[in-house]
Amino acid sequence: MTNQYKKVKRLIWLVLVIEFIALALSHWVLRLPFSLVNFTLVIVNLVLLVVFIEFSEEYHNQRILTISKILGKDAQEAFLFGEVGLLTIDHNYEITWISELLYTRSYQVVGQKIMNWLPETKPLFNNEADVVQATINDHIYQIRRKENGLTLYFKDTTELAIVSRASEDKQIVLGLIHFDNYEETTQYEEEQRIALIDSKIRQAVYNWANERGIFIKRLRNNRMLLVLNEMLFNQMVEEQFSILKIVRIASSDLDVAITLSMAFARNSLEFPELEEMVNGALALAQSRGGDQVAIKTYGEDVIYMGGNSEAVEKRSKVRARVMAQTLKELINQSSNVLILGHKEMDFDCFGAAVVLSRIVMSAGVPVSIVMHGALEEKLSMAYHEKRDLFLEQHHFVQEHETYSLINDRTLLVMVDHHLASQSTLPNLLEKVKKICVIDHHRRNQDFTFNPLLVYMETAASSTTEMIAELIPYQQRTIEMSADEANFALTGILLDTNRFRTRTGSRTFEVAALLKQYGADPIVCDGYLKENFQDFILKSKMIQNLKRFDRGIVVASMPDDTIVSRAMISQAANRLIEVKEVEAAFVISKISEKTVGVSARSNGNVNVHVIMEKMSGGGHFAAAALQRENSSVEEVFTELEMVIEQWLAQEV
Repeated sequence: MTNQYKKVKRLIWLVLVIEFIALALSHWVLRLPFSLVNFTLVIVNLVLLVVFIEFSEEYHNQRILTISKILGKDAQEAFLFGEVGLLTIDHNYEITWISELLYTRSYQVVGQKIMNWLPETKPLFNNEADVVQATINDHIYQIRRKENGLTLYFKDTTELAIVSRASEDKQIVLGLIHFDNYEETTQYEEEQRIALIDSKIRQAVYNWANERGIFIKRLRNNRMLLVLNEMLFNQMVEEQFSILKIVRIASSDLDVAITLSMAFARNSLEFPELEEMVNGALALAQSRGGDQVAIKTYGEDVIYMGGNSEAVEKRSKVRARVMAQTLKELINQSSNVLILGHKEMDFDCFGAAVVLSRIVMSAGVPVSIVMHGALEEKLSMAYHEKRDLFLEQHHFVQEHETYSLINDRTLLVMVDHHLASQSTLPNLLEKVKKICVIDHHRRNQDFTFNPLLVYMETAASSTTEMIAELIPYQQRTIEMSADEANFALTGILLDTNRFRTRTGSRTFEVAALLKQYGADPIVCDGYLKENFQDFILKSKMIQNLKRFDRGIVVASMPDDTIVSRAMISQAANRLIEVKEVEAAFVISKISEKTVGVSARSNGNVNVHVIMEKMSGGGHFAAAALQRENSSVEEVFTELEMVIEQWLAQEV
């Protein structure tokens, strides 16, 4: 209606202008006599136009300010006091009327399309939301629309938002700082050296906290308590927890391996709950190798930041002995043991299961290895070659047999994984009461089950290494054939890329132990060798490369080519052998509906953090991802964006 009024107004002005021009031309150009009638007519038309405009604008304003007339002055004042405004639209979503509140705030919007003025209101008309929030100038409004109605209700919530924000900023956040490797570093150092380490590293943490107004209290030599509010916490998030880098640089200058593990708990008013959350988050940060921050928000998953240093080998034989004793007690208290691996079991998972099976056998407790689903390609070939031998020495069960073996005293041991979604039989975890986890991968989240024992070492090369380390602490002699030892050693070779990455002194000790059982490195290497067709395919995979800063490269295969998981991991291993390549990602279809990503690093880039942002996981130097119902191009684009974000944070 307003648009029509404007059109009429313009048309009248146009007629007057034409009329005036015609009179002027007739008098000065055509020399026609200028009659008093014509002049009077122009004046009358002009007066009528002015009267029409004034009347129309007055009528327009009256249409806007009608609440006081309809409901009375008290209602008008109530609406203004409550800062409530009304707005009506027609069926073309054009604003036809606004109430006093909106008018007094100079929102001259009558005649405009509501979604052109406030795009935030679109969900109200698409039935996607009942209430939306919009900011107009300095005011914040909650906007409602009655179902299929032509009236919108505006409630000014500016003061409420300010108070709410202030309240949120003052909410308590509880934090813990742990100095990774501090005790191991200072255990045999002289007092002067320890004082120097404390002055450069511990004091740096105190200075960092005091500069930001954070309460900090030392709990013990390697742990501190932090108490802060949300505003200070958000500032730390914006600066990417700069203290991690400060300590890392100070440690490098002192030639020590001390880093920080930090944890924060937030969004809860209960202090016992905050304490439980922050302790759990710190355990997660440490189990992932340290040098990172774990943030636990009540009701949400843990978020990780940092993680730019690979876990240092700090496992002690005391811990291995304690774990061996604890596991032995659990085994002896059980009626039987089930060993559960991950999907597409590889050499490390299978080797760990076989070694653990031998340990359980030595205790005289029935043990079964769950074999469900497909095996990794190279393991499958080697296993079928030695299948009869393994079936003679171990008890393998399929899904239908497994459930019949479960009772209240059954012990289930998860090897080489810790997430239910990664298990070959996830439902099994719901039926067994006693669960143990042995894994060398970084934890991504809390357990969805309640394990009795968790033995996780991110500094270990492989799960096979962790379990084989338990052999010397068994009371009875562990028997093992050369073929079993070969499969176990092959698992270590696979996960260390033939002792090139994630290899510590304990890795070689376990390798030497397996050699005593008859393991032959030549045979193990043969299990991992590729055929000529695989060699050609791998060469083709690494031809299509994109290079990023910091020596990061990404290779991909077309969507019409399906490649095994083992093949893309081998291609990634091949790429990091190239000079100046710090990290390699290989993307390919691994089945008709699944895209796989294999990531490898030489230790200077944390590929686990990058993969984790895409819902993958793994280690600092080796990680992976599987994505269903996606194309290679889509995954490549997402990975490219994540890498760019990671590079921006590292600057």
